[in-house]
Amino acid sequence: MHGGRLSKRGAHGSEKKKRATDVQSTLRTTSTQTAMQEVTEDLVKRASREIINMKYVTPFMLSQKLNVKVSLAKKILRILAERGIVRLYSPGKRDPLYVPAKSS
Repeated sequence: MHGGRLSKRGAHGSEKKKRATDVQSTLRTTSTQTAMQEVTEDLVKRASREIINMKYVTPFMLSQKLNVKVSLAKKILRILAERGIVRLYSPGKRDPLYVPAKSS
């Protein structure tokens, strides 16, 4: 009787290990893909098109619009500020606030 239980538990344990391995490989793939995201000219152009019609923009708002990480959105906003497309209205470490240059 004990032999039957042990074999079932053993099979169940190996299934858990297999699932854990699958999850880990999926996580590695996902983190590799997101780590490879860089600021491209296409992203900057898309961001400038989105921002023109907004009253103000934060890195979080832009990250939601472009479907990118907040850190990448911060970099894009800095680039747009250097180009004069947006202006830093309220600097802040956590939530800098930018406004389109046209509404200055």
